[in-house]
Amino acid sequence: TWESVRNVAEKLKENGISAVVLPEEKRVVNTHLLVEERDAERAEEILRSKGLEFRKREVLYFHLENKPGELAKITSKLAEKNINLTYLFAVPLSNGTSALILCSNDINQTYQLLKE
Repeated sequence: TWESVRNVAEKLKENGISAVVLPEEKRVVNTHLLVEERDAERAEEILRSKGLEFRKREVLYFHLENKPGELAKITSKLAEKNINLTYLFAVPLSNGTSALILCSNDINQTYQLLKE
């Protein structure tokens, strides 16, 4: 429930862990909780202590201008290097951008390509 999400967010904050919560559209319980790699172990402990199920995966998180063709630019770059996206989730934000979470078969090369 959203109460659980709030409780977890408060507990993370108490422990000095910065987190981004991105809810999936029209879902009450399934939520993306993003933390810095350095905080991952402590965040896992907090989730376990709350009895919450979770899946851990290394992802890239960034903002992209919300206009036609922007996602195509990214996926074209990745395709040219034979990088396969294994996960992609996007949420439009109110400032004209979208928050993107993505995972690939080569997260380090993906990061290098996207930071250019």
